[in-house]
Amino acid sequence: MAVRSEKFKKILKNKKIIISVGLILVLVAAGVGAKVYISNKNSKTQTNVRYVTLKKTKVESTISSSGAIKSGDSTNVYSNFTYNVQSINVSIGDVVKKGDVLATIDTTTLEQDIAQNEQSVTSSEQKAQLNLANAKQKYDNLQYLNDNNLNTDIINSEKALAAAKLDLEEKQRVYEYDKTMLSNGQISQDTLNKAKADYDNAQGVSDKSSVALEAAKVNAKQNLAQAKSDYETAEANANDHSARLQLQNKKDQLKNREVVAPVDGTVTNINAVVGQESSGALFVVQNLNNLIVNVTVDETDINKIKVGQKAEVTTAASGNSIVEGQVVSFEPVSSAASANTSSTSTSNGKSSTSSSSSSNSTSSDVTFNVKVQLTGKNDAIKVGMNSVVNIITDEKSDIYAIPYDAVLNKNGKTEVYAAVDQGGKYVVKEIPITEGLQAAANVEIQGDLSDGMIILDNPSSYTVGNTVDIKKR
Repeated sequence: MAVRSEKFKKILKNKKIIISVGLILVLVAAGVGAKVYISNKNSKTQTNVRYVTLKKTKVESTISSSGAIKSGDSTNVYSNFTYNVQSINVSIGDVVKKGDVLATIDTTTLEQDIAQNEQSVTSSEQKAQLNLANAKQKYDNLQYLNDNNLNTDIINSEKALAAAKLDLEEKQRVYEYDKTMLSNGQISQDTLNKAKADYDNAQGVSDKSSVALEAAKVNAKQNLAQAKSDYETAEANANDHSARLQLQNKKDQLKNREVVAPVDGTVTNINAVVGQESSGALFVVQNLNNLIVNVTVDETDINKIKVGQKAEVTTAASGNSIVEGQVVSFEPVSSAASANTSSTSTSNGKSSTSSSSSSNSTSSDVTFNVKVQLTGKNDAIKVGMNSVVNIITDEKSDIYAIPYDAVLNKNGKTEVYAAVDQGGKYVVKEIPITEGLQAAANVEIQGDLSDGMIILDNPSSYTVGNTVDIKKR
């Protein structure tokens, strides 16, 4: 005759409870007084009876673990400057709103740089505008002269060429005339030679004048092109506002001398130091209304975990006060990685109808990181506190539940012994049952049961048909 179910034996084994031969350990259920049971199976009426009175209750199956309370929303606040911190306006624990000034950065060096740049940029802009005006005027003048054929170099070259051509024509007529005169014997060969030399010289002057005119035209065209290029360059320089934009950016940066809170929350850490460079995270702002706990659950239990499951969170500071929570996520992590962040344990639960399973792991086990968000509130719970988290993996309400010790496995059947009132005497009667939801120390039972029914604890100590002495509590 087995006193406990096989599942309960496994639980006792996991808890490393050693059962000595001949010694029966009696588990004390909540609501049942702890008394030493003395049995005398030979007597017709047994006294000092331990029992449970049935009433509808709730059973919860939980997985227990532990972890540190953290903020679900933690924001590091940085500065865009590497200048020294000038002032700090908050202390750890201060509640701030988005936009509140946490600190001020000393931007004296930047302001001096801006002042110097302002003078330099303004001077450069004025010079660029003057260069543009001069370049435009020169280009417009040359363009006007070109369009109206008023270029003096070209005009002078054209006049010189025209005079050279007239002179060449005159010298050519004289030379042709002298050739006729020589043939008639009216002039000497020397006279003709001189006319020929004058004609050749005039031809040379005309050729040079023609080349000079073309050179003047080319030069005028090149000067116009260069003037246009200079004008375009001056215009581009005048329209180049990059230096002004850089100066404006520096001016805009002055707004960043105030380090402001990017979110609502509570200042939980201050790394800023007055007089020291404003590098790294200067402040940490956390939302203390959104608290989470990261716990680990063994691979043998992770399939019982689902997002949305309820959880109960307790801390040493909050005592017996339970804060409600909810599973929001879980992911696989190595047991080595999680060993230093949280530990798992077994809890006896909050009552006789609520207990938890063990989530112990070995170095070779794979554990899962489970994030639990606190949905309830307790001012005693602070960020950084260690907490115990009971994740409710299953629960049933309005059911009957008894300690495992009250369940009897006999001949392949599961039953309980009830003390039934027959004519003012309580007679032991066996009642077949089926087991339902199981917790560490309690199990749901189903069968021909009713409120107020007296279920005997340690049924192997009784005999069906015998009477028992029931003292109503």
